[in-house]
Amino acid sequence: MLRKGEFLVYEKEYSNTLLMLPQPVAMCYALLANVITRYSNRMLECELITLDELTTIWDKALEKKTVPPRFMTKEDYRRVFKQIRDDNDFT
Repeated sequence: MLRKGEFLVYEKEYSNTLLMLPQPVAMCYALLANVITRYSNRMLECELITLDELTTIWDKALEKKTVPPRFMTKEDYRRVFKQIRDDNDFT
């Protein structure tokens, strides 16, 4: 957890005096997934592939067991901090 005035920097690098946050890799994967999904849907719309063929491709490509997400939303943080505050409230 970062304290006031601390920053999370990706590989301790600076780019044009701006901090490089660790989200670029995740963002690239998300954008790539979006492109692949749109391309798959477009191939189906143009009847270049059947639904059964597309389902088979996706079944082979996707991992059977996925890694659970390790990131928390702002709402998750609020809930955790509220729980910590409530647990530590001795009044």
